[in-house]
Amino acid sequence: MKNKTEIRELQEEHKKLDKLTTDLEKDRQTDRSTTSKYDLMGLKKAKLAVKDKINLLRNTRESKSE
Repeated sequence: MKNKTEIRELQEEHKKLDKLTTDLEKDRQTDRSTTSKYDLMGLKKAKLAVKDKINLLRNTRESKSE
């Protein structure tokens, strides 16, 4: 049960990061500064890390149920 709750929380975090990433990508059309580039890169890395954690928890849950 704990994994399901954690996965849901991580999915919500992933959605928030996805929205922030999308918004910043739109802003990057007019703001081509180095700062905005690195902000976007950081958001994408965080989003990927959350996705990896979700997949790890799912795989762990599946292997325990076998």
